[in-house]
Amino acid sequence: MLNKKYITKALLLLFKVAVSLFFIWFVLSKIDLNLLKGYLKGVDYRYLALAFITLVAGGFAGAASWWTILRSGGCCLTYRKVCVMQWCGMFFNSFLPSNIGGDLYKGLLLVKGSQADTAKAAATILLDRIINFTVLVLIGVLSLCFAYGHFEYALLTVAGAATAFYLVRLCALKHRAGGHNRIIEFVLSMLHFSHDHRNCALAFLAALFSQGLKVGCHIFLILALDLDMSLSTVWYVIPLFGVISAMPISLGGIGIREMVAIWLVGPIGVAQEELVALSLVSHLLFISVNCMGFIPFMMLRRQRRIENDEL
Repeated sequence: MLNKKYITKALLLLFKVAVSLFFIWFVLSKIDLNLLKGYLKGVDYRYLALAFITLVAGGFAGAASWWTILRSGGCCLTYRKVCVMQWCGMFFNSFLPSNIGGDLYKGLLLVKGSQADTAKAAATILLDRIINFTVLVLIGVLSLCFAYGHFEYALLTVAGAATAFYLVRLCALKHRAGGHNRIIEFVLSMLHFSHDHRNCALAFLAALFSQGLKVGCHIFLILALDLDMSLSTVWYVIPLFGVISAMPISLGGIGIREMVAIWLVGPIGVAQEELVALSLVSHLLFISVNCMGFIPFMMLRRQRRIENDEL
């Protein structure tokens, strides 16, 4: 008899596939496919290469963010080893039904490679996710505020983020690890990251650099596709795509993201075919960059094979 957990996972996967296919069909039925094909066929590969290089740099910056969090938690791995684990996780994210699969593989590599506690490994990965997601949202909100001249909202956003971080740090200072159940210990292991001012600041700066590169590479995509849209729009449109992609209701946001692209046509005054083209090429670019993680993955497998032969 099949385990209920596996049946639930299979049904959830089928639901995500159905949602993605439905919205992709709906989007394609609403746009001019010939115009969309025209944008995709006329790609300038020089700008596409620049977008690829920028996104690769964003991947290495993302590894730096996780590395500083690990150092703050007492896990003294080299940046090179952390990069290998980061890119292996990115590789698995491209082929597994959800981004969580890549995180699980990263956690497995971390536990095996550093003898780190499973809960602490999970806490560092989750914390890295939270920091990068928060930075991405801040980029989008602040860019939108500046684009429409609402500087007071930008100040409120910064003040709100600073207050939230202060409250988190205050909570971490008041509660020390020990004598708690596993869930509270897990939460506290993340909160205590705020004690290390230097690594905390470095992690946020690395996340800002990483997300800035990942968003900014879309400027080259706009130039590559020769889209008639302002380059500044990427700073609030792409973070919105990122937030949509993180929602666990479709396969990596496919379909939902394109639906949002059509919805954005009115507010930002851009042709729907242009935003859909940008979304599709962006997704393919991310998959292509993530596939570079196949190289360190095969290197790890070869290293393990050699170690097993020596034993």
